[in-house]
Amino acid sequence: MKKIYIGIAFLLANLTYLYSQLHERGIPLMYDSVYSELANNQISRLGISNYAISVPDLNRSVIQSEIEELTNGCQECRNGKYYGKEISLSVNFFEQAQQISVDNGSIWLLEIASNDSEGFQFLFDDFYLPKGCQLFFYNEEKDMYLGAFTYKNNRDDNEFITQHINGNVIYIELFVPNGLDEQPRLSLSNVVYIFDNCFRKGPFSSEGAASCNVNAACESGGEWAKEIRSVAIILLKQSGSNYYGICSGTLINKYSGYQPDDKPYFLTANHCYEDMVGNQSIYSNINNWVFLFGHDASSCLSNGSDISNSRTKSVAGATIVSRDAKSRNTDYLLLQLKGSVYDISKYNVSYAGWGTNEMDERTLNTVTIHHPKGDVKKISKSRIAPVSGQFVSEKFTCAADNHWRIFWDTGITEGGSSGSPLFNSYHDLIGILTGGSSSCQNNGPDFYGKFSKAVLDGGLVNYLGPHAPSSQPVFDNELPVYVNVLPEKIYTGENAWINLDIAGAPPYQWWVWINKNWNETWAYKYGDPKCYNFSGTNSTGHIQVGPVNFPNPGIHRCTIYVMDANGMQSTIITGLTAIPKFGLRIHLKQENTPLHQVIFPKGATLQISQNALYERDGSNWGIKRVVWSSGKTETFNILEYEPGPMAGNLPYPAYYYLPSSHCFSLNNEGIYKIGATIYRGSYDENEDGTYSYPLKEQKYTSGSKEEMTVEVIDCEEEVTITDQHYPPIGGHLIVDNVTFTSVRDHELSAYKSIKLTPGTHIQNGARFSTKMLKCPDFPRRCQPTRFSVDHEQVIISEPEGKISVFPNPTKDLIKIDISDVFLDILYYEIFSPSGLLLVKKSPFSNIEEFHLKDQPNGLYVVRIIYKNGKHETRKVILNK
Repeated sequence: MKKIYIGIAFLLANLTYLYSQLHERGIPLMYDSVYSELANNQISRLGISNYAISVPDLNRSVIQSEIEELTNGCQECRNGKYYGKEISLSVNFFEQAQQISVDNGSIWLLEIASNDSEGFQFLFDDFYLPKGCQLFFYNEEKDMYLGAFTYKNNRDDNEFITQHINGNVIYIELFVPNGLDEQPRLSLSNVVYIFDNCFRKGPFSSEGAASCNVNAACESGGEWAKEIRSVAIILLKQSGSNYYGICSGTLINKYSGYQPDDKPYFLTANHCYEDMVGNQSIYSNINNWVFLFGHDASSCLSNGSDISNSRTKSVAGATIVSRDAKSRNTDYLLLQLKGSVYDISKYNVSYAGWGTNEMDERTLNTVTIHHPKGDVKKISKSRIAPVSGQFVSEKFTCAADNHWRIFWDTGITEGGSSGSPLFNSYHDLIGILTGGSSSCQNNGPDFYGKFSKAVLDGGLVNYLGPHAPSSQPVFDNELPVYVNVLPEKIYTGENAWINLDIAGAPPYQWWVWINKNWNETWAYKYGDPKCYNFSGTNSTGHIQVGPVNFPNPGIHRCTIYVMDANGMQSTIITGLTAIPKFGLRIHLKQENTPLHQVIFPKGATLQISQNALYERDGSNWGIKRVVWSSGKTETFNILEYEPGPMAGNLPYPAYYYLPSSHCFSLNNEGIYKIGATIYRGSYDENEDGTYSYPLKEQKYTSGSKEEMTVEVIDCEEEVTITDQHYPPIGGHLIVDNVTFTSVRDHELSAYKSIKLTPGTHIQNGARFSTKMLKCPDFPRRCQPTRFSVDHEQVIISEPEGKISVFPNPTKDLIKIDISDVFLDILYYEIFSPSGLLLVKKSPFSNIEEFHLKDQPNGLYVVRIIYKNGKHETRKVILNK
């Protein structure tokens, strides 16, 4: 038994919040530790274990088959991206939820969970909240929540739908105050089971748009900034099915301008609403469409994985104003959103301008802004003048010369792009996307319904007027501010400047504060020492702020507040991405523990995996080795990987997935700094453009390192307290002959037991209490994952699907046909019958070739490695 000074450093994990959908301010009560502890105590005391609804997981192969049937009807349509399927629940919230009593009312809590979903949307067929009630939805990780929803969200049809929320465990929290004259009603009829990770893509996701697309954020500070802010993604239920898909669309201006109480007009494609089955029409429910604004990457180089830290907002429901029935002519659909212009003005949106003079429309440059595959907003450009054309498909055929025919120079369109706007060089909206055949290998054509035809022949002039002013924000009291960074890329260790261009009345007062620490989204106030702080008054609309210098790679939150002489003001929150100049960065992830857990008991195990981001600044560079270390007592063996060089000039970072992890045994008390360091090397480039292997070890550069900190405690340790000034905490706590005075409050805490020995005194007036702590949960074992080139352990699949190896058997030459998945492949490997690695190479063509003439007869294995980290194999027999 030992006498020690006990102190626990509680390491709080950062929480990043996403606030979405028209709602009141506030955060869930269960985010507060006081309410959370109260709830846990009540649930534990009452022995309650069932306040959760289990949602059955869907069969992915069945989903794929059903989706193929849905999309086969119109291969050219661009609304063929499906992300979720509606499942019936029929749950009375108050019969299933757990009630938790608090001083001023009750908190009702219900858990919705599945094993494999990427997220959910929630549909209520009876929804009513009296004044004073607050409804929230949040995920188990607490990095995203929706709400507070209040009586202002009640609808005449008593229905309600949310936008998506990420995660497979979601909590629905309702606060009901005391003394209500009427009761709330919540009947949860359905959930949308999200099976496609299109809303929170990371470096290794396969669900995103094709690689030749370009982030609209690349133009956020340029000439198309207003039009970019007018475009939204639409989440909608496919007509005649239970599947939910995606379209794009835009807020559109009108001749007379908007008043704050007006309902804004929104333009998209009719075929997103009306589907054709033979000559019969089936329709989607417009009331339950969700319009998502601000689904944008934070920077030009972002892959969209930071979208959950953005200011995404949404509006649920719309009404039809006018449409092209059966998509006979221009395939347009004009809606009015349920939210008011004043409500939506808080979303930092703009309204697209338009004209009807076809001579103006026949301009050299055209631009579209869209959400392909539900990805973050993209921009595509053409320098070829559009010509009249006709859209023809299996589902419907539009009238001749009612569409613009477009070929792209930059970017393409894909499923989910339907309804997106086409702009000419005068920034006039001239078309609405119906469909097409563009791809990364084929620049078109795509077909946009002529907006001039919709206005003049379709009657839109009755609602929008003869023309509208150019694209502009419609803010009640907000000031348009455009932000760009110089240089365009912020490199670690180098100075950068933030440039603001303000359209308003001078002089301008402005404040800018930028988080010094990366990947933190806390809303620090101006003047906080954790920020770079700038302020001033300017007589011109151009302001340069800086310099700022970030030593480490990551995204830094930048908050900008400006006000002009008329009192118009604007607050902008954006992300500044710092990247290392050599383009290498490592990410660590806990594989088998609750998110953000930082305190573990002695004897626990902790599995950490690493993956690496590599922005190529030269095609012959690659990742060479990874070094793991606990930072306490151990340094682990070097793990070597050679993913291979990337080909082509990419306008975004390339991501390598290195499937490695390490299992740490936490056998000693104290602070662990667990981390990994990655290094790189160079390849020799051959005359034919291929590369020689392996990486040249003498070209190592300094590595990129990342660490995570955890604390290890001993829940079984005996700790003796001999003085009231020692912090009273331990496993088994023994208080030995201590006198507690009234100098301060005394709270003894322990994990297992507390014992007061004879001679312990508590003086009159002293405030004394004891508390039993729960020893942190922990995994008891973990398995390091590392690919082994053991031929007997390689799982060999038959040659089916989108990859084929031929001829088979072969006398010499192996041909690998990867034309359908070329852009998704990171590299491929070929193994001999003995398991020897013969080649490891990034593909340069749709059909790769390799000679086996010097190899022995036997069974060879071809292994395909995808950019998302997945792999598959094919077998081929060599028989000379």
